[in-house]
Amino acid sequence: MQLEDSLIEAGCEVVGPAMRLKVAQRMVEADTKVGVAVLDVNLGDATVFPIAESLQDMGIPIVFATGYGREGVPYEWTRYPILQKPYTARQIEEAILTVIATE
Repeated sequence: MQLEDSLIEAGCEVVGPAMRLKVAQRMVEADTKVGVAVLDVNLGDATVFPIAESLQDMGIPIVFATGYGREGVPYEWTRYPILQKPYTARQIEEAILTVIATE
């Protein structure tokens, strides 16, 4: 919820959140329009990488969030910004701006 509040304060329109992989998958399958996806690496008992693959295929920029830092993200995903928890609203904004600029 803090992430959602930070994004709203930054002027973003929040779609979601999806706290479970199945919910996130339904959002992707519904072709929900998003400009950037901020994905927590762990969604309940699953990781978010299947969703990340779908978003990547759709050309949607991704930012990962995890309590494990870069070590919590497989190498093939480290080209995207990775926020280590706890992170600040400013770090979220910077990561979003970075990923938008590079996509």
